[in-house]
Amino acid sequence: MTAVPPVLAVGPGGVEEDIAEAYARVRAFDADGRGPGSGDPHAEFAALRRRGGVHRSTLERVFTGADGNGADGSGAEPVAAWHVVTYEAAEQVLRDEHVFSSSAYDDNMGRVVGRSFLQMDGHEHRVWRSVLHGAFHRQAVSGRRARIRRAVADRLRHLAREGGGDLVSEVAFPLALTTIADMVGFPPGTRVGTLYTWAVGLLDDADGKIATGLAEWLGTPSAWPPDSVVGLLLRHDDPVLGTGPDLLPVVRLLLSTGTEPPFRSLATLMYVVLGEPAVSDAVRRDASLAPAVVQECWRWECPLTWVLRRCA
Repeated sequence: MTAVPPVLAVGPGGVEEDIAEAYARVRAFDADGRGPGSGDPHAEFAALRRRGGVHRSTLERVFTGADGNGADGSGAEPVAAWHVVTYEAAEQVLRDEHVFSSSAYDDNMGRVVGRSFLQMDGHEHRVWRSVLHGAFHRQAVSGRRARIRRAVADRLRHLAREGGGDLVSEVAFPLALTTIADMVGFPPGTRVGTLYTWAVGLLDDADGKIATGLAEWLGTPSAWPPDSVVGLLLRHDDPVLGTGPDLLPVVRLLLSTGTEPPFRSLATLMYVVLGEPAVSDAVRRDASLAPAVVQECWRWECPLTWVLRRCA
């Protein structure tokens, strides 16, 4: 494998420090009020469902949980949006790509990560989905199970030696980030924390060194394991996928979506299992219940409360 570009390289001990700095940025963003409101979205959705399946709203309310001076803070007239809150209506929107387009992400995620499969419909999206399936199907993910279990055990043993700690910052977040980074194809010694905060827009790359270093790396196929996400994408010669540097947006998107929802879901899972003796006792008695507990946590406290579509 080709060595990690200097701008993205760090010694083995520095990886954990880099991840800790990334989590500190996430916590700061969560605390400064720029993210979604801290109210109970479930109560709001339930109230909307009692009145019907579709409701006029604004993009500002979708992103922040409240109406104010415009989604961009300029005081401009809010952009109209509609909440689709029943199963039947949501299923119709998500299945009919001819009427409801994924290009809705052009003006938000697209501005941060660039154009990725998240914004694509039709043939484009299906090509990407087909290739990515090779890295995320059940058999491929199961092959990483032992490695992930060792990582969990190592982090929990460290907490035990320290006499305790923060299960979110020291287990959930680093586990999610290092797992998706490994699946993408980044080797040990990569500044995955720096890459993540840059990928989600929490770290400014004013001089372009991160983007340039990663683009050059993506232009070197031999640098990526054949079974990694990037390795699989580089082996496909479909013009829809583009060449190595064209994969920059998808790498940013995978680091973002492969870290954020999983680490928050894992935190919820630990909260439930450790906080409800009946749940933890049941799983200890019968490990086959674990998948059902995970599924119920996703339903009970979904890490994403909305997806976007543009009415065409």
